[in-house]
Amino acid sequence: MKKINPKDYRHIFWDFDGVIKESANIKTLTFYDLFLPFGKNIALKVKEHHLKNAGISRFEKIPLYLKWAKVDYSKEIEKQFIDNFKNKVVEKVIKSKWVKGSKNFLKINPFSQSFYLVTATPQNEIEYILSRIGLNEVFKDCFGSPISKENGIKDIINSRKLKKKDCFMIGDALADMKAARKNSIDFVLREHKHNSYIFANEQIKYKIKNLLDIYE
Repeated sequence: MKKINPKDYRHIFWDFDGVIKESANIKTLTFYDLFLPFGKNIALKVKEHHLKNAGISRFEKIPLYLKWAKVDYSKEIEKQFIDNFKNKVVEKVIKSKWVKGSKNFLKINPFSQSFYLVTATPQNEIEYILSRIGLNEVFKDCFGSPISKENGIKDIINSRKLKKKDCFMIGDALADMKAARKNSIDFVLREHKHNSYIFANEQIKYKIKNLLDIYE
């Protein structure tokens, strides 16, 4: 496992769940519980799909899951499920543990870098979460759903005229890896027990277990 030297870069793009907070599994279990009333097989199918597509917005996933559950679809029903999901996860995410080293790295910014957040969490929701956990002044830009991670990174690089060789992204999902590669910036995989099998066949140059691997 090769470790990246953060001193070689000026700009870091961050994912949130599973990179800053240990909150990735909170959303996995919430999706499972939300669709368990439609049968365990549906709930397991939803869980597996979510794990393989972590980093993709719930606004894309929930309509698909409703179809699998054979729910008579309407915009109102979709909104009910999305609101229910939000109500179940927000406080849990706020109270979840920090990924080791992430809080200090972000607060201290030891290498005087620029930080940017790109996440599948809805924009207003991630802004609220950041304010609650004291990170609302840390990121120069914050992009949440409905803007994709790929487009968020692209917009920041273009608007701020960043050099791609000076940038890398830390993520824990295939969507993070793909967004970084689409924008031709380096990718650092944060490995944990919930994503190790998903990346088993991927060629990843840089991997970390937590932020202490690049901070200390």
